Amino acid sequence: MIQRTLFGEDAPWLVVDANNLGCRAWYAMRNVGADRAEGMLYGFFRDVRALERQFGTNKLAFCFDSRHSLRRQIYHDYKANRVSEEDAGSRHRMFKTIRREYLPRLGYANVFHHKGYEADDLMASVVQHNQGGFVLVSTDKDLYQLLSPTVRIWRPPQGPHSPGQHVTDRSFKKEYGIRPRTWAKVKAITGCSTDNVAGVRGVGEKYAIAYLNGTLNKATKAFQAIVASERQTMQNRVLVRLPYPDCPECRLQDDQPDQRAWNKLMTELDMPSLT
Repeated sequence: MIQRTLFGEDAPWLVVDANNLGCRAWYAMRNVGADRAEGMLYGFFRDVRALERQFGTNKLAFCFDSRHSLRRQIYHDYKANRVSEEDAGSRHRMFKTIRREYLPRLGYANVFHHKGYEADDLMASVVQHNQGGFVLVSTDKDLYQLLSPTVRIWRPPQGPHSPGQHVTDRSFKKEYGIRPRTWAKVKAITGCSTDNVAGVRGVGEKYAIAYLNGTLNKATKAFQAIVASERQTMQNRVLVRLPYPDCPECRLQDDQPDQRAWNKLMTELDMPSLT
């Protein structure tokens, strides 16, 4: 169990990529309830309660994606490979209800959403503008660039046999051989298939890291391709760096989630197993 010992005696803030958590529940719980939205809702709150128990804290901040990203102003095909509008619309409506109605009812005061910005932008803003220990909850590897001695990442299990992954700045440096803040440059070169950001053709993380470390042979095709794609790489860097320019400041405030409100809402939603 990963608890508050990560940061001494103080319990960490769990900064949750709410869309990431909800989308995982959307697919994992699709056979629960009368429709997929109900299944997602159940999975979302089940996972929230599990996170509180796992980390021994009820200090949670929830960061939500804006439906439309400012990144599309400079790259029209950004995330153009995502699911159909029907699925996206149904999930968007449920996320709006969770964000505007359910979380405030439960006493969670730190619910962040800003037009044009994504959850990982807001997560970056939280760790930039607040002090303390933070655990970022998401499977999004773009967040690696935010790792530091006071910022860790918990990547929840992605299947029934997955234990989840705890990533620190030390474990990242050991695995990749670079500092976390260099990760955005790596992704700018390799691109990001999940966001439909095209990278340098034929160049993966290994070659990109070697290039940035100055150890990639200049005679290789990979080196020449990276040099020839400098303009594309610079555009990608704006897309992958966190937070996106002019992101609002996300300041944390003290809150106290209400257990009675939790039980009442779970009863209303016909989820008695979560009371």
